[in-house]
Amino acid sequence: MKHKNEYIVTLFICCISFITNNTSANEFDFGLMESEPLLQKLFIENNIFLNKLSVISTKHSDRDLQHFVKTEFNTNVTQIPADVFVQHPINVFHLIKRYGLFIKQLFNQIKSKEIVEKIKTIYEETEILKTVNQEDFTKCVNAIVVMIHSYELDMNKLRDGIIDIQHLQRETKPFKSVNKLSTSELLVIAQRAEGRGLLGTAANIIKPALTLVNEEPMDAELRKALKKRIAQFKREILIKHNGYLEKTQSVATDKYVFNTYLLNENLEKRKKQPKYVKENHMIDVIKIVDSIKDDGASKFKTDSMLKTCGGKTRKNMAYLRNSNLPNVPENRTHKCRHLHHKDPYSKLGPFKLEILHHEPFIMIFHEIFTEEDTDFLVDWARPRLSREREVVEDEDQKKTKNEHLTRTTTRQVHKSVQAWMSSRIFNPYTYSPENSIVKYPRAEKISERLEKAVNMNVTNQYSSEQYQITSYGLGGLCEDHNDPYGYNEGVELNEANKELANTGDILGTVMGWLSDTPAGGATSFFLGDDQITIWPTKGAAGFWFGLSSDGKRDSSVVHGGCPVLVGSKWIMNKWVKSFNQWDRYPCNREQFVRIKPWEDQRYL
Repeated sequence: MKHKNEYIVTLFICCISFITNNTSANEFDFGLMESEPLLQKLFIENNIFLNKLSVISTKHSDRDLQHFVKTEFNTNVTQIPADVFVQHPINVFHLIKRYGLFIKQLFNQIKSKEIVEKIKTIYEETEILKTVNQEDFTKCVNAIVVMIHSYELDMNKLRDGIIDIQHLQRETKPFKSVNKLSTSELLVIAQRAEGRGLLGTAANIIKPALTLVNEEPMDAELRKALKKRIAQFKREILIKHNGYLEKTQSVATDKYVFNTYLLNENLEKRKKQPKYVKENHMIDVIKIVDSIKDDGASKFKTDSMLKTCGGKTRKNMAYLRNSNLPNVPENRTHKCRHLHHKDPYSKLGPFKLEILHHEPFIMIFHEIFTEEDTDFLVDWARPRLSREREVVEDEDQKKTKNEHLTRTTTRQVHKSVQAWMSSRIFNPYTYSPENSIVKYPRAEKISERLEKAVNMNVTNQYSSEQYQITSYGLGGLCEDHNDPYGYNEGVELNEANKELANTGDILGTVMGWLSDTPAGGATSFFLGDDQITIWPTKGAAGFWFGLSSDGKRDSSVVHGGCPVLVGSKWIMNKWVKSFNQWDRYPCNREQFVRIKPWEDQRYL
């Protein structure tokens, strides 16, 4: 038992110290965790590797190896299909931890050079498994922290491997992982949350560990060490959380985010709360602006977007929009209509439109893609996505999209892996729309269909960007941004976007869902009094106008993509440019006027 205890303690200390002191250049880059295809391959390689390792273990009497095989190899798990296993973030957490941390420790623990060489031989036979490292594990923990923070997941359920957001996303069910989270793992995740400045979330994560450390089977020496670390962390997080909260009387600053209440000694909500908590002043932008303004409220806006994913809204968000466009609250009554835009062909088979909001005009086209459409786009993009976030463009050209330009001059938004497809090839040197070649007929048919649906010029040269097909894996999100760059307002162009001089800025965004997402992955519009969250529906497409009729950006449609909780999300973006819409959406000389919802004559 002593040897086993020493082994666990060593791994535990390694895990804690590394995670606490490691940060990623981009806080929303979750690396391997986000790549469902690579995770599936990793799980398959894991099963083969552990089987071979088990054979080595039976031939050699080494305590470290035998203990590793006993704790890490479960024949029942290897029978689970890879696409099912990697859907759950806790399954993936344990998978990445095994090869990001534990396998390297095993090499150091085993004294026999012969055994080490045999293990290294089967280790080097893998493709993905041998590349997994500590940074992958750090990014995995970061992803789990963001999931917990965004959706305020029930930690008593999550520690048992259960994710349940039925109160947010209709027709979902609880999802259960193979393994649970241990006390030490809760501490690792909590410390990472604290390192990201999410003090309230750190307190929520460590709270179950206060009792679990007394219940979980473990050696007395390890229990004593864990209890000491947890007690120390609890004291530190309680002092920091309540201290900063009382000082700022705000749910967030430019460095920290808190719970919306003061904590007691057990990290529960304190019975007696001050007035600013009781009257919700701490989530009112107008009252807390001095606490969040140091970074231009950037952290607060991103955090507010993430919180809307979990159904939590903050007051007077429109105050941060910096826009003269009117902000008119609407009754949240969805309206479904059949749309034809007076087109005889479309009258025979009108589009199924769900109107979510009128000013700004935000809507969903239901059943606009067929099963064949979605399969084609995903199958085309899948082999063109990479772990390094490189994009294959036009099949043989590569360009890095690790930092996707959000069409502002002040910040960049990091998106998940993506691929770009041109359905039709035009002459890149001159405007010659009649001289073009259709490269992908099915994609071009989709463009023609979208053209009729949104009543915009989509297929002509300079009318729209290529298709952007994006895969969001576990934790995958898109930070808050506005699609238009600001060219029509005089923002200076650079080499990457000089084409806007020919096309104009992004007038409309079509965002299509190419897959079902079991949990999470919504799109949130959060800067208005009506904060709108759209959940993914395979075969449907969201649409909104990003510019007002005078060509200026509408900050009411600043939006972000919520983290994927279970499974993955595949989407398609088609950005429609403004100049070639002159006949259907003419410019308005009056400033600050939104494009109006389509008139009744366009509907059945």
